[in-house]
Amino acid sequence: MVARFLVTAAASERSVAANFQLAVILAAFAGVLDSVGFVAVSLYSSHMTGMVASAADHLAAGSMSSGTA
Repeated sequence: MVARFLVTAAASERSVAANFQLAVILAAFAGVLDSVGFVAVSLYSSHMTGMVASAADHLAAGSMSSGTA
């Protein structure tokens, strides 16, 4: 089942459903990697989501003004 999905995901032409499944799997995998990186080194490992999440953390903690985000 997994092998069939991987062959379908790597095909040059995919259906809308296959594109959606691939997007959900990649987003979930990226989120897991980001959270594992944060737990391991206390820093967000991804660039954009890490920077946005870090800015949100600072704003929520009150250690950064909203004008500097």
